Amino acid sequence: MKHYLFGFALLTLLMAIACFYSFSYKYDQWVNSNTIIKQQNNPNDLGERSNFEEDKKNCSTKIFLRKTQLLKYFGQDIKSQEVCNFGYFNNYLKKYGQFAGEGVWYAPPTGAPSVQSDFYPSGCSFMRFSRGDYLLSECFEMKKIRKILVTGDSNARKLTQNMIQLFEDIAGKKCKEIAFQKSGNDTKYFDVPNLNNSKILTKPCDFGFISCSSWRYQCPMDYSSNGKFEDNVTIEFIPMFRFVDLSMQLSLDERNATRRIGLLSANNKLEYLLKYYLPYNGFPDMWIFSPPFHHESLHHNLTVLKVDINYLINIMNSFVPARTKIIFMADARKCNDKLPKHILQTNKQQMNVSMNERIDQMNRLWYAALRPKIDNSKNWNVLLDATKITCPFVCTWHIDGAHYVGVWYKLMSEYILSILCHS
Repeated sequence: MKHYLFGFALLTLLMAIACFYSFSYKYDQWVNSNTIIKQQNNPNDLGERSNFEEDKKNCSTKIFLRKTQLLKYFGQDIKSQEVCNFGYFNNYLKKYGQFAGEGVWYAPPTGAPSVQSDFYPSGCSFMRFSRGDYLLSECFEMKKIRKILVTGDSNARKLTQNMIQLFEDIAGKKCKEIAFQKSGNDTKYFDVPNLNNSKILTKPCDFGFISCSSWRYQCPMDYSSNGKFEDNVTIEFIPMFRFVDLSMQLSLDERNATRRIGLLSANNKLEYLLKYYLPYNGFPDMWIFSPPFHHESLHHNLTVLKVDINYLINIMNSFVPARTKIIFMADARKCNDKLPKHILQTNKQQMNVSMNERIDQMNRLWYAALRPKIDNSKNWNVLLDATKITCPFVCTWHIDGAHYVGVWYKLMSEYILSILCHS
Protein backbone atom coordinates (compact mmCIF):
# COMPACT_ATOMS: atom_id res chain seq x y z
CA MET A 1 0.00 0.00 0.00
CA LYS A 2 2.83 2.37 0.89
CA HIS A 3 4.57 1.65 -2.45
CA TYR A 4 1.29 2.36 -4.27
CA LEU A 5 0.85 5.72 -2.49
CA PHE A 6 4.47 6.66 -3.14
CA GLY A 7 4.13 5.81 -6.83
CA PHE A 8 0.90 7.79 -7.10
CA ALA A 9 2.50 10.83 -5.41
CA LEU A 10 5.54 10.63 -7.69
CA LEU A 11 3.34 10.41 -10.79
CA THR A 12 1.31 13.40 -9.62
CA LEU A 13 4.50 15.41 -9.03
CA LEU A 14 5.85 14.58 -12.50
CA MET A 15 2.56 15.55 -14.12
CA ALA A 16 2.58 18.86 -12.23
CA ILE A 17 6.14 19.60 -13.39
CA ALA A 18 5.21 18.76 -16.99
CA CYS A 19 2.17 21.04 -16.80
CA PHE A 20 4.31 23.87 -15.37
CA TYR A 21 6.90 23.70 -18.17
CA SER A 22 4.15 23.43 -20.78
CA PHE A 23 2.49 26.53 -19.34
CA SER A 24 5.82 28.37 -19.21
CA TYR A 25 6.53 27.57 -22.85
CA LYS A 26 3.02 28.64 -23.90
CA TYR A 27 3.43 31.82 -21.89
CA ASP A 28 6.72 32.65 -23.65
CA GLN A 29 5.03 32.21 -27.02
CA TRP A 30 2.06 34.29 -25.93
CA VAL A 31 4.31 37.10 -24.70
CA ASN A 32 6.09 37.40 -28.04
CA SER A 33 3.28 36.71 -30.48
CA ASN A 34 0.27 38.10 -28.66
CA THR A 35 1.05 40.61 -25.94
CA ILE A 36 3.63 42.55 -27.97
CA ILE A 37 1.44 42.67 -31.06
CA LYS A 38 -1.46 43.93 -28.97
CA GLN A 39 0.75 46.60 -27.43
CA GLN A 40 1.99 47.66 -30.86
CA ASN A 41 -1.53 47.88 -32.25
CA ASN A 42 -3.00 49.67 -29.24
CA PRO A 43 -3.50 53.37 -30.12
CA ASN A 44 -2.86 54.27 -26.49
CA ASP A 45 0.61 52.69 -26.63
CA LEU A 46 2.03 52.81 -30.14
CA GLY A 47 -0.34 54.85 -32.25
CA GLU A 48 -2.55 53.65 -35.09
CA ARG A 49 -1.94 50.30 -36.74
CA SER A 50 -1.13 52.00 -40.04
CA ASN A 51 1.82 53.74 -38.39
CA PHE A 52 3.06 50.49 -36.90
CA GLU A 53 2.76 48.70 -40.26
CA GLU A 54 4.91 51.42 -41.82
CA ASP A 55 7.55 51.31 -39.09
CA LYS A 56 7.87 47.57 -38.63
CA LYS A 57 9.08 46.98 -42.21
CA ASN A 58 12.61 48.04 -41.26
CA CYS A 59 12.47 46.80 -37.69
CA SER A 60 14.72 43.81 -36.99
CA THR A 61 14.82 44.44 -33.23
CA LYS A 62 12.69 42.31 -30.90
CA ILE A 63 11.30 42.78 -27.40
CA PHE A 64 11.73 40.08 -24.79
CA LEU A 65 10.04 40.39 -21.45
CA ARG A 66 11.82 37.54 -19.67
CA LYS A 67 15.50 36.84 -19.18
CA THR A 68 15.01 33.18 -20.19
CA GLN A 69 13.96 34.35 -23.64
CA LEU A 70 17.25 36.22 -24.07
CA LEU A 71 19.18 33.00 -23.53
CA LYS A 72 16.96 31.16 -26.01
CA TYR A 73 17.56 33.92 -28.59
CA PHE A 74 21.33 33.98 -28.27
CA GLY A 75 21.75 30.26 -27.66
CA GLN A 76 24.35 31.02 -25.00
CA ASP A 77 24.91 33.14 -21.94
CA ILE A 78 24.93 36.72 -23.21
CA LYS A 79 27.55 37.65 -20.62
CA SER A 80 30.09 35.54 -22.51
CA GLN A 81 30.00 37.89 -25.50
CA GLU A 82 32.63 40.53 -26.22
CA VAL A 83 31.97 43.84 -24.46
CA CYS A 84 30.76 46.52 -26.89
CA ASN A 85 33.42 49.02 -27.98
CA PHE A 86 33.98 51.53 -30.78
CA GLY A 87 35.95 48.95 -32.75
CA TYR A 88 32.86 46.74 -33.05
CA PHE A 89 30.55 49.55 -34.25
CA ASN A 90 33.17 51.13 -36.54
CA ASN A 91 33.94 47.80 -38.18
CA TYR A 92 30.23 47.16 -38.67
CA LEU A 93 29.89 50.46 -40.57
CA LYS A 94 32.97 49.71 -42.68
CA LYS A 95 31.72 46.21 -43.53
CA TYR A 96 27.99 46.80 -44.05
CA GLY A 97 27.75 50.53 -44.81
CA GLN A 98 25.36 51.25 -41.94
CA PHE A 99 25.27 51.52 -38.16
CA ALA A 100 24.78 48.34 -36.13
CA GLY A 101 21.35 47.89 -34.61
CA GLU A 102 20.43 44.22 -34.61
CA GLY A 103 19.61 42.83 -31.21
CA VAL A 104 16.91 42.53 -28.60
CA TRP A 105 15.40 44.63 -25.82
CA TYR A 106 14.76 43.28 -22.37
CA ALA A 107 11.79 45.15 -20.97
CA PRO A 108 10.03 44.85 -17.60
CA PRO A 109 6.82 42.77 -17.57
CA THR A 110 4.68 45.88 -18.07
CA GLY A 111 6.35 46.50 -21.43
CA ALA A 112 6.75 50.15 -20.48
CA PRO A 113 10.19 51.82 -20.58
CA SER A 114 11.97 51.92 -17.24
CA VAL A 115 15.45 51.75 -15.75
CA GLN A 116 15.06 47.95 -15.94
CA SER A 117 15.04 48.12 -19.74
CA ASP A 118 18.20 47.04 -21.53
CA PHE A 119 19.34 46.62 -25.13
CA TYR A 120 21.43 43.59 -26.10
CA PRO A 121 23.19 43.89 -29.48
CA SER A 122 23.59 40.65 -31.39
CA GLY A 123 27.38 40.84 -31.54
CA CYS A 124 28.47 42.33 -28.22
CA SER A 125 27.22 43.17 -24.73
CA PHE A 126 27.08 46.45 -22.81
CA MET A 127 28.72 46.88 -19.43
CA ARG A 128 26.71 49.74 -17.95
CA PHE A 129 28.59 51.82 -15.41
CA SER A 130 25.93 51.57 -12.78
CA ARG A 131 26.82 47.87 -12.78
CA GLY A 132 30.47 48.17 -13.76
CA ASP A 133 33.44 46.72 -11.94
CA TYR A 134 35.67 49.79 -12.08
CA LEU A 135 35.26 53.51 -11.57
CA LEU A 136 34.26 56.02 -14.22
CA SER A 137 36.93 58.41 -12.94
CA GLU A 138 39.62 55.79 -13.65
CA CYS A 139 38.28 55.39 -17.18
CA PHE A 140 38.31 59.15 -17.80
CA GLU A 141 41.82 59.39 -16.39
CA MET A 142 43.02 56.62 -18.69
CA LYS A 143 41.24 58.09 -21.73
CA LYS A 144 42.27 61.65 -20.78
CA ILE A 145 38.65 62.87 -20.83
CA ARG A 146 38.19 66.13 -18.97
CA LYS A 147 35.98 68.06 -21.38
CA ILE A 148 32.88 66.82 -23.25
CA LEU A 149 30.95 68.76 -25.91
CA VAL A 150 27.52 67.75 -27.20
CA THR A 151 26.02 69.47 -30.26
CA GLY A 152 22.68 68.95 -31.96
CA ASP A 153 19.00 69.73 -31.55
CA SER A 154 16.72 69.33 -28.54
CA ASN A 155 17.29 65.55 -28.49
CA ALA A 156 21.00 66.23 -28.00
CA ARG A 157 20.11 68.66 -25.21
CA LYS A 158 18.06 66.01 -23.42
CA LEU A 159 20.90 63.51 -23.86
CA THR A 160 23.31 66.00 -22.26
CA GLN A 161 20.96 66.63 -19.33
CA ASN A 162 20.67 62.90 -18.67
CA MET A 163 24.43 62.44 -18.91
CA ILE A 164 24.83 65.12 -16.26
CA GLN A 165 22.26 63.32 -14.12
CA LEU A 166 24.19 60.08 -14.61
CA PHE A 167 27.42 61.71 -13.40
CA GLU A 168 25.54 62.98 -10.34
CA ASP A 169 24.03 59.56 -9.61
CA ILE A 170 27.40 57.81 -9.84
CA ALA A 171 29.32 60.38 -7.80
CA GLY A 172 26.55 61.17 -5.33
CA LYS A 173 27.29 64.88 -5.74
CA LYS A 174 25.66 67.64 -7.77
CA CYS A 175 27.15 69.13 -10.93
CA LYS A 176 27.76 72.87 -10.92
CA GLU A 177 26.62 75.30 -13.61
CA ILE A 178 29.58 77.45 -14.66
CA ALA A 179 28.21 79.23 -17.75
CA PHE A 180 24.78 79.75 -19.28
CA GLN A 181 23.68 81.63 -22.37
CA LYS A 182 20.93 84.03 -21.31
CA SER A 183 19.11 83.60 -24.62
CA GLY A 184 19.71 82.20 -28.07
CA ASN A 185 20.72 85.71 -29.21
CA ASP A 186 23.13 86.41 -26.33
CA THR A 187 26.60 86.56 -27.88
CA LYS A 188 28.54 87.11 -24.63
CA TYR A 189 28.65 83.34 -24.06
CA PHE A 190 30.72 82.99 -27.26
CA ASP A 191 32.89 86.07 -26.83
CA VAL A 192 36.50 85.69 -27.89
CA PRO A 193 39.00 88.55 -27.21
CA ASN A 194 40.79 90.46 -29.95
CA LEU A 195 38.36 90.05 -32.82
CA ASN A 196 39.43 93.51 -33.99
CA ASN A 197 36.17 95.38 -34.37
CA SER A 198 34.42 92.39 -35.83
CA LYS A 199 31.21 91.22 -34.21
CA ILE A 200 29.06 88.14 -33.87
CA LEU A 201 25.73 88.31 -35.66
CA THR A 202 22.82 86.16 -34.51
CA LYS A 203 19.34 85.40 -35.81
CA PRO A 204 16.27 84.80 -33.65
CA CYS A 205 15.83 81.21 -32.56
CA ASP A 206 12.38 79.71 -33.12
CA PHE A 207 12.66 76.73 -30.78
CA GLY A 208 12.29 78.25 -27.33
CA PHE A 209 14.65 79.69 -24.73
CA ILE A 210 15.78 76.36 -23.25
CA SER A 211 16.47 74.64 -26.58
CA CYS A 212 18.28 77.64 -28.05
CA SER A 213 20.64 78.31 -25.13
CA SER A 214 24.13 76.91 -24.65
CA TRP A 215 25.40 75.94 -21.21
CA ARG A 216 28.38 74.40 -19.45
CA TYR A 217 28.57 72.32 -16.24
CA GLN A 218 31.32 70.89 -14.08
CA CYS A 219 30.62 67.42 -12.72
CA PRO A 220 32.56 65.53 -10.03
CA MET A 221 33.89 62.12 -10.88
CA ASP A 222 33.11 59.13 -8.66
CA TYR A 223 35.41 58.16 -5.79
CA SER A 224 38.86 56.93 -6.67
CA SER A 225 40.59 54.01 -4.94
CA ASN A 226 42.00 56.33 -2.25
CA GLY A 227 38.52 57.55 -1.29
CA LYS A 228 38.85 61.06 -2.74
CA PHE A 229 37.00 62.68 -5.60
CA GLU A 230 38.96 62.99 -8.80
CA ASP A 231 39.12 66.17 -10.91
CA ASN A 232 35.90 67.51 -12.35
CA VAL A 233 34.79 66.82 -15.91
CA THR A 234 33.28 69.70 -17.89
CA ILE A 235 30.27 68.94 -20.09
CA GLU A 236 28.89 71.54 -22.51
CA PHE A 237 25.86 71.65 -24.78
CA ILE A 238 25.74 73.91 -27.86
CA PRO A 239 22.56 73.76 -29.98
CA MET A 240 22.82 73.22 -33.73
CA PHE A 241 19.52 72.83 -35.56
CA ARG A 242 21.07 72.56 -39.01
CA PHE A 243 24.37 71.28 -40.44
CA VAL A 244 24.92 74.75 -41.91
CA ASP A 245 23.44 76.68 -39.00
CA LEU A 246 23.13 80.37 -39.95
CA SER A 247 21.97 81.44 -36.49
CA MET A 248 25.49 82.75 -35.79
CA GLN A 249 28.06 84.41 -38.06
CA LEU A 250 31.13 86.57 -37.64
CA SER A 251 30.80 89.92 -39.37
CA LEU A 252 34.17 91.13 -40.65
CA ASP A 253 33.56 94.89 -40.57
CA GLU A 254 36.95 95.82 -41.97
CA ARG A 255 37.54 93.07 -44.50
CA ASN A 256 40.80 94.40 -45.95
CA ALA A 257 42.30 94.96 -42.50
CA THR A 258 41.11 91.65 -41.11
CA ARG A 259 42.67 89.74 -43.98
CA ARG A 260 46.01 91.30 -43.16
CA ILE A 261 45.83 90.36 -39.49
CA GLY A 262 44.78 86.82 -40.28
CA LEU A 263 41.11 86.70 -39.26
CA LEU A 264 39.15 83.92 -40.91
CA SER A 265 35.59 84.32 -42.13
CA ALA A 266 32.91 82.47 -40.17
CA ASN A 267 29.79 82.18 -42.29
CA ASN A 268 27.86 79.92 -39.92
CA LYS A 269 27.80 78.68 -36.35
CA LEU A 270 30.00 75.62 -36.89
CA GLU A 271 32.69 77.72 -38.57
CA TYR A 272 32.69 80.17 -35.68
CA LEU A 273 32.98 77.34 -33.15
CA LEU A 274 35.85 75.68 -35.00
CA LYS A 275 37.79 78.81 -35.91
CA TYR A 276 37.33 80.95 -32.80
CA TYR A 277 35.32 79.71 -29.84
CA LEU A 278 36.83 76.24 -29.40
CA PRO A 279 40.47 77.23 -30.10
CA TYR A 280 40.12 79.97 -27.47
CA ASN A 281 38.28 77.89 -24.83
CA GLY A 282 39.95 74.59 -25.64
CA PHE A 283 38.73 71.80 -27.90
CA PRO A 284 36.85 69.01 -26.13
CA ASP A 285 38.42 65.65 -25.42
CA MET A 286 35.16 64.03 -26.56
CA TRP A 287 32.64 65.53 -28.99
CA ILE A 288 29.23 63.88 -29.31
CA PHE A 289 27.57 65.00 -32.54
CA SER A 290 23.84 64.31 -32.92
CA PRO A 291 22.55 65.05 -36.46
CA PRO A 292 19.53 67.42 -36.53
CA PHE A 293 17.65 65.42 -39.17
CA HIS A 294 14.25 66.24 -37.68
CA HIS A 295 14.83 69.91 -38.55
CA GLU A 296 16.72 69.30 -41.79
CA SER A 297 13.81 67.24 -43.13
CA LEU A 298 11.59 70.32 -43.21
CA HIS A 299 13.93 72.43 -45.30
CA HIS A 300 16.34 70.70 -47.66
CA ASN A 301 16.09 68.21 -50.45
CA LEU A 302 18.49 65.28 -50.33
CA THR A 303 20.89 66.77 -52.90
CA VAL A 304 21.45 69.89 -50.80
CA LEU A 305 21.63 67.83 -47.62
CA LYS A 306 24.33 65.59 -49.08
CA VAL A 307 26.41 68.68 -49.86
CA ASP A 308 25.89 70.04 -46.32
CA ILE A 309 26.85 66.71 -44.70
CA ASN A 310 30.07 66.49 -46.72
CA TYR A 311 30.83 70.13 -45.89
CA LEU A 312 30.44 69.40 -42.18
CA ILE A 313 32.68 66.34 -42.28
CA ASN A 314 35.37 68.13 -44.28
CA ILE A 315 35.50 71.22 -42.06
CA MET A 316 35.57 69.12 -38.89
CA ASN A 317 38.38 67.08 -40.39
CA SER A 318 40.30 70.30 -41.10
CA PHE A 319 39.92 72.02 -37.72
CA VAL A 320 39.27 69.43 -35.00
CA PRO A 321 42.57 68.22 -33.48
CA ALA A 322 43.40 64.53 -33.81
CA ARG A 323 43.30 64.02 -30.03
CA THR A 324 39.54 64.79 -29.87
CA LYS A 325 37.36 61.70 -29.91
CA ILE A 326 34.33 62.42 -32.11
CA ILE A 327 31.25 60.25 -31.65
CA PHE A 328 28.67 60.45 -34.41
CA MET A 329 25.13 59.42 -33.58
CA ALA A 330 22.25 58.67 -35.97
CA ASP A 331 18.67 59.89 -35.83
CA ALA A 332 15.72 57.69 -34.92
CA ARG A 333 12.31 57.37 -36.50
CA LYS A 334 9.51 59.52 -35.16
CA CYS A 335 6.00 58.62 -34.06
CA ASN A 336 3.83 60.07 -36.82
CA ASP A 337 0.72 59.82 -34.67
CA LYS A 338 2.24 62.25 -32.17
CA LEU A 339 3.84 64.71 -34.58
CA PRO A 340 2.19 68.15 -34.80
CA LYS A 341 -0.13 68.48 -37.79
CA HIS A 342 1.76 71.41 -39.31
CA ILE A 343 4.95 69.33 -39.47
CA LEU A 344 3.19 66.43 -41.16
CA GLN A 345 1.54 68.80 -43.62
CA THR A 346 4.79 70.62 -44.41
CA ASN A 347 6.59 67.33 -44.90
CA LYS A 348 3.88 66.02 -47.21
CA GLN A 349 3.85 69.16 -49.35
CA GLN A 350 7.61 69.45 -49.71
CA MET A 351 8.79 65.86 -50.00
CA ASN A 352 5.70 63.75 -50.67
CA VAL A 353 7.15 61.15 -48.31
CA SER A 354 6.59 60.40 -44.65
CA MET A 355 8.86 61.85 -41.98
CA ASN A 356 10.27 58.39 -41.26
CA GLU A 357 11.05 57.66 -44.90
CA ARG A 358 12.85 60.98 -44.95
CA ILE A 359 14.89 60.13 -41.85
CA ASP A 360 15.81 56.74 -43.34
CA GLN A 361 17.09 58.50 -46.47
CA MET A 362 19.08 61.03 -44.45
CA ASN A 363 20.62 58.34 -42.27
CA ARG A 364 21.83 56.52 -45.40
CA LEU A 365 23.50 59.71 -46.64
CA TRP A 366 25.06 60.12 -43.19
CA TYR A 367 26.44 56.57 -43.19
CA ALA A 368 27.87 56.89 -46.70
CA ALA A 369 29.66 60.14 -45.84
CA LEU A 370 31.09 58.85 -42.55
CA ARG A 371 32.21 55.45 -43.82
CA PRO A 372 35.50 56.49 -45.51
CA LYS A 373 36.41 58.81 -42.64
CA ILE A 374 35.96 56.05 -40.07
CA ASP A 375 38.37 54.00 -42.17
CA ASN A 376 41.10 56.61 -41.91
CA SER A 377 40.82 57.95 -38.35
CA LYS A 378 41.06 56.12 -35.04
CA ASN A 379 39.33 58.97 -33.18
CA TRP A 380 36.20 59.21 -35.36
CA ASN A 381 33.63 56.78 -34.06
CA VAL A 382 30.01 55.78 -34.56
CA LEU A 383 27.29 54.38 -32.33
CA LEU A 384 24.10 52.36 -32.63
CA ASP A 385 21.51 52.67 -35.36
CA ALA A 386 18.91 54.62 -33.37
CA THR A 387 16.15 53.74 -35.84
CA LYS A 388 16.63 50.01 -35.52
CA ILE A 389 16.90 49.87 -31.76
CA THR A 390 13.86 52.10 -31.20
CA CYS A 391 11.59 50.28 -33.67
CA PRO A 392 9.70 48.28 -31.03
CA PHE A 393 9.12 51.43 -28.97
CA VAL A 394 8.60 53.94 -31.78
CA CYS A 395 5.51 55.43 -30.12
CA THR A 396 5.61 53.89 -26.63
CA TRP A 397 8.82 55.81 -25.87
CA HIS A 398 7.89 59.01 -27.71
CA ILE A 399 6.21 61.79 -25.79
CA ASP A 400 5.46 64.22 -28.63
CA GLY A 401 6.57 62.65 -31.90
CA ALA A 402 10.06 64.16 -31.69
CA HIS A 403 11.36 63.47 -28.17
CA TYR A 404 11.65 60.33 -26.08
CA VAL A 405 10.89 59.61 -22.45
CA GLY A 406 13.76 60.35 -20.07
CA VAL A 407 14.70 56.68 -19.66
CA TRP A 408 15.75 56.46 -23.34
CA TYR A 409 18.29 59.30 -22.95
CA LYS A 410 19.56 57.83 -19.70
CA LEU A 411 20.16 54.44 -21.33
CA MET A 412 21.92 56.05 -24.31
CA SER A 413 24.16 58.03 -21.92
CA GLU A 414 25.14 54.83 -20.16
CA TYR A 415 25.81 53.06 -23.46
CA ILE A 416 28.02 55.91 -24.74
CA LEU A 417 30.15 55.87 -21.58
CA SER A 418 30.30 52.07 -21.60
CA ILE A 419 31.47 51.97 -25.22
CA LEU A 420 34.02 54.73 -24.58
CA CYS A 421 35.52 53.08 -21.51
CA HIS A 422 35.75 49.62 -23.07
CA SER A 423 37.42 50.87 -26.28
